[in-house]
Amino acid sequence: MKLSILAFIFVFPFLAQATELSWGLNDVTYIMPLPTNASENNLLKLQSAGDKGALVPEAMVMQLPFMDMQHEKNEINAMTRLMAVRIDHCFPLPTPMACQKQVRMIWQPVKATSADVTTIDAAFHSFYVLTDEEFKSLTTELMAWKKKFQTVEIDNAKTALDIHPFWKKDRDQSPSLKEFNTLITKYAGEKNLSRVTVMVLRRMNDVWGFLGAEVVDGKLVAGPIPRLEGLTSQMFFNQLQNNKGYTGAGIAQPPKTEEANLASFVERATTTASFTEDEVIANLKSAYAIENPELFNPESMDCVNCHIAQAAREYLTEKLSASVDQNLFSAFKYTNKHYTLENKSTEVFNTHQLRGVGYFGVNLAISQRVINESAAVAEWLSAN
Repeated sequence: MKLSILAFIFVFPFLAQATELSWGLNDVTYIMPLPTNASENNLLKLQSAGDKGALVPEAMVMQLPFMDMQHEKNEINAMTRLMAVRIDHCFPLPTPMACQKQVRMIWQPVKATSADVTTIDAAFHSFYVLTDEEFKSLTTELMAWKKKFQTVEIDNAKTALDIHPFWKKDRDQSPSLKEFNTLITKYAGEKNLSRVTVMVLRRMNDVWGFLGAEVVDGKLVAGPIPRLEGLTSQMFFNQLQNNKGYTGAGIAQPPKTEEANLASFVERATTTASFTEDEVIANLKSAYAIENPELFNPESMDCVNCHIAQAAREYLTEKLSASVDQNLFSAFKYTNKHYTLENKSTEVFNTHQLRGVGYFGVNLAISQRVINESAAVAEWLSAN
């Protein structure tokens, strides 16, 4: 498999070097703590509202597929909480060169267990478009919020993306969380909600479905998934009973291109653990490229490849000979000399963990793609 770098779309405009890292990864992606109580907590709900109306109106929630087959839609609506917030200065719409400033929110249903609170393996994202003036105001307010509640100096260059440091100790009871909620709902709501994307779990908890919808006249209209020639949904399946590897796995609607496409690897991995060194290298290049925001963006990469890349990379890395020159991957692997790209997820190798950012059960789950995107945005904000 040969990747053509010139064919990739670049997302983020960079200055040569940020003079001061005023923005860190946790200033771009805000990961909420698991709440102390599943039903009564201080995490935002779908119908939480601010200046722009409800974050996700109930009528739109009812248009979504069942997030979990064990619960009715109104139950899931009540169980769902905001698990992460991301800001982006350049989401590639309408074009990569004329892009949108956005706030994005990641939602998951939470439920009580005998010991604590856990999450259901389903999620959806909501996208909110900001004007240039709104984005500037939002970033100014976020920095003021940080200065107000920061008790110790934080080295943005060395602080990995994690549950936000302000919320780790007191979880959803943290004093800064309510003020953060008020700040975010000032800039996001029904009035500027533009898109919703969904991941659901089906069959015997071994099929993951993905779809996206645009907001048109207050309703959700299914939109095409990149690289799928107009298809509006995509599925990944993996019947493996444990969490490390592939059995009866595959992509139900794979892209037709071989570039940065892990479909054939996943199918092969279900029948044989034997790969030639060249095959391992070629598929590792694909996984690294999929995770690299300088090579692919959400408008040029399909859902499944994006969500399975991390575990596939971990699986392939174990099969890579120690003698292989790592420079082979330098054109594909995202690097950032300003920030640590360490992944704090509990199980980066878990092939059943397809979360972009949020929780897999009670475990923190962050994809390397999200870490890389956060670094790219933080670098741009620091420079600009």
